[in-house]
Amino acid sequence: PSRILCSEFGDDRLVSVANSDLDREHSVGHSQSRVQHARRTRWVAPAPHDYLSSAAGRLEPPDTADYTVGMNQVWQTLRATLLDIRRNPGHSRLTVLMLALGVGVNSAVFAVVNATVLHPLPFPRSERLVALYERNILGPGDRNLVSPANYLDWRNTSRSFDHVAALVEQDLNLSSTGALPSRLRGMLCTSNSFEMLEIRPVVGRLFRAEDDRPAASRTAVISFELWQTRFGGDPAILGRHVRLDSHPAVIIGVLPRYFEFLRTGVQIWLPLENVISPGDMQNRGSHFLSVVGRLRPGVPVRQARTELDAIAGRIKRENPAALTGAGASVFPLQDETTGRRLHISVVLAWGAALCVLAISCVNLANLALSRRAGQVGELAIRMALGASQWDIIRLHLVRSLPLGVFSGILGVLAGDTLLRMLPSLPIDIPRAAALETDHATLIVGMFLAVTVGQIAGLA
Repeated sequence: PSRILCSEFGDDRLVSVANSDLDREHSVGHSQSRVQHARRTRWVAPAPHDYLSSAAGRLEPPDTADYTVGMNQVWQTLRATLLDIRRNPGHSRLTVLMLALGVGVNSAVFAVVNATVLHPLPFPRSERLVALYERNILGPGDRNLVSPANYLDWRNTSRSFDHVAALVEQDLNLSSTGALPSRLRGMLCTSNSFEMLEIRPVVGRLFRAEDDRPAASRTAVISFELWQTRFGGDPAILGRHVRLDSHPAVIIGVLPRYFEFLRTGVQIWLPLENVISPGDMQNRGSHFLSVVGRLRPGVPVRQARTELDAIAGRIKRENPAALTGAGASVFPLQDETTGRRLHISVVLAWGAALCVLAISCVNLANLALSRRAGQVGELAIRMALGASQWDIIRLHLVRSLPLGVFSGILGVLAGDTLLRMLPSLPIDIPRAAALETDHATLIVGMFLAVTVGQIAGLA
């Protein structure tokens, strides 16, 4: 029967193996009993092309544990799949590259979402940081920048905050001995800004109250990246004299690597009230300051908003001719940093990434179908020899596993490359320079690769 069945499906190797088995059975003198025993046992046969790695299928006694039989089948199929990958490198490479492309894009987008949306700001007790705005200056609007005079009143009279700091972006021309002048993105900030964020310098010190006065000598704090690129990481950077927009300044400190606050790409910080004139600091009609506060322990956002709104209302009543807000708004800084525009951008980017992954899945399914057309005879032999529907499904799942793992590894590496390219792209992503492939990104990338590979393998 085995000889007839094998010849029906036209597999010469399987015919040869069956003939050898029957000949050995007759030579021992137990042909009839062995044939009857074979009918009562489970035939565990590798695929026809697996005979390069295993000479023949095995007859296992009916009392063998199902677990052992199942693991043997899985191991044989994995070995045969790896050999098939070596024999058909073109198909395997195309499969891995297509799946790795979709996985790489998705892992990069997940890393951005994980760092900017799912995780809190990289500052101690960042849940207490809030953004402060003026409200209804010329019309409805609850996110207007703050005038310097109003900021001073908020800072001096509010009781809901440990710190209230003000910042404004300003580009600067930097010139120093031994280097060409360069245009840098700078930030003016009040002396309590770094204290509010609980930041410690890598080298030197940060601003003090005496630095943030009109008559004080101008000081500057630089970013870690500027220290490395412009000054070569010189350990003697402290006290270095530079010129900023023709004004002399002394470098007093270096911020931690990847430090970023409110704006991306800022390389140098100056004391706000040392740069802006006292007259401008008393202006209520010019609104250009971004104001951030740290709530006192136990003070909720709603209470701080009520107090600040009352202060802003009083200022409006006392200065009816001034162009000032009728109230104030307070929002968690996490929500403002990863605001609606970023959320929409992330959703669109991830939607596009999922489309790439879906296209990869469809292409993989087409490849699997075209390849399976040549395996119809093999599947028919397996089913005729007693393989169940679950055995066939498990066969496809196990065959798809190695390519899924290879694709996951390559896809995660591709995603890491994309993350490294982000800082050089004209895209404003918070903390883009600090993005990296962490454990969560690795797990997501491998999960996507294996899952999509299994889905495509079942097509």
